[in-house]
Amino acid sequence: MLTGSRKTYLIILLATVALFTFATALAEEAAHPMEEIVVSASRVEENINDTSATVNSLTQEELDEIKYRNPQEFLARIPGIFSHNFGNESELTSIRIPTHFTNPYTLILLDGVPVAGYGSGSSGQFAEVNSNSIERIEVVKGPASALYGSNAIGGVINMITKDPATQPTARIDFEYGDYDQIRSAASIASSGEKFGFMLDMNYKDNKSWREHSNFEKKGGNLKVNFTPSEKSIFTFKMDYLDKTGQTAGSLEEEDFNEDWQQSYNTFTHSDLTRFAPSLKYSQDLGAGKFSTTVAYRDIEGESIPDYSIRSQGPAHVGSQNK
Repeated sequence: MLTGSRKTYLIILLATVALFTFATALAEEAAHPMEEIVVSASRVEENINDTSATVNSLTQEELDEIKYRNPQEFLARIPGIFSHNFGNESELTSIRIPTHFTNPYTLILLDGVPVAGYGSGSSGQFAEVNSNSIERIEVVKGPASALYGSNAIGGVINMITKDPATQPTARIDFEYGDYDQIRSAASIASSGEKFGFMLDMNYKDNKSWREHSNFEKKGGNLKVNFTPSEKSIFTFKMDYLDKTGQTAGSLEEEDFNEDWQQSYNTFTHSDLTRFAPSLKYSQDLGAGKFSTTVAYRDIEGESIPDYSIRSQGPAHVGSQNK
């Protein structure tokens, strides 16, 4: 058996070995710093640790790990962002500043180009994006009006799409869930000496667990890169989206207890078709970078929202004779 003094020496020896191991690990980490994360939401490519703005970034690996069904599921993971889901892919998103459907306090970008027009609210814009083509998401918190206009009082959410792969790649995904929910996607990409392309197609059909709340979405994304020289690149993009959905709405407590899957709304629907081609040219100037984008957006939509009319009986005012 160990005496008291020997136990003390043994404890000191083990603590010394542990501290030495920890110090060695820190030294190796300092010698091999973490890979820098480059963000472009501030319109200047820089290390995320060097920017003066408050920036959060979600990588492709994090998005794949989340397995999100709607934008609210990954937006809610970013501190400072409020995002509420109203069913299917309908959401309301804001950064730091309280908002509603018409307040344009948060600017949503796709590859640096606004998803909606000037003055549009931040509601439902993520539903207009083919989420399968997103490579990473960058969030700039706080006023960014100097760079992006008054729509960015609260901040900016910039979604960057995938570039063509350097090697020929193909991927097919298919998911089937409760209430006949189907999610499927197919993509193919390749690159040569000067040309590269990426084509992504996806389909989603959700019968939902409530009456009159079906959702269907078909989307496609094409991205072509042409590199005439080492310092210049042309990027052509074309996005297509066709979605339709219903909104079940709320239920009174009595009706919910009787049948929690029913819906009063037999008439609500929201249909949207979006076609958005764009062409971008970028030139490395050595001391800086020049880029310009020409974009076109054609959106056709029709919506009949849900609403409720409640009646309340007239107030009865009585008097008592004494």
